[in-house]
Amino acid sequence: MRDGAPAVSCPVGRSRLLASLLIAAWLAGLGAVLLMHFSGLAYASQARTAIILIAFVVLSGIAAIAFWRQQGPRQLVWDGERWQVQDGARQAFSDGAHVQVRLDLQRVMLLCHEDRAAGRRIWLWAEASHDPARWHLLRCALYSSVLSTPHGTREGKQVRA
Repeated sequence: MRDGAPAVSCPVGRSRLLASLLIAAWLAGLGAVLLMHFSGLAYASQARTAIILIAFVVLSGIAAIAFWRQQGPRQLVWDGERWQVQDGARQAFSDGAHVQVRLDLQRVMLLCHEDRAAGRRIWLWAEASHDPARWHLLRCALYSSVLSTPHGTREGKQVRA
C-alpha cells in the first residue's frame, strides 16, 4: 500500500446535529413560504401560488424524513483497496464501488457511496463526533492520492467495474 491511506472503519449515520440541520432547513423553508404568503409577494394568483408553496413545504418535509430514515447506523470501511458499507451484519461492496465527498465542513461530511455494478447509491452522513479517534484516518482515506486517480484506473492499471 504505497501511497494509499491505511485501513479504517468509521461509523456513519444519524446524529443530533443532522436532525437539527434537517429541521432547521425545513423550518427556514416554511418561514420563507409563510413570509411570501403573508407579505403579499404571492398576491398575483393567490390560490395557485398557495398550492405551490404548500406543496413545496410538504415535499421538502417528506424528503427530509426520507433522508433521515435512510441514515441508519452503518460502518464505512476502507480496507486499503476498496470501500464497503456495513449495515449491521450485512456488507455491501463490489470492486466498482467508490465514495465521493459531496460536502466537507471539516467536522461533518456528506458522502455518496456509489456501487455502479449494483446500480445503487447510498448517501452517508459522517461526523467527527461519531468516532474522533478515526476521523483523521477517514479523511485521509477519502482524500488519498490513490483514490483521486481518473475513474476506472488505479496506479496506471485499468480496473474492472
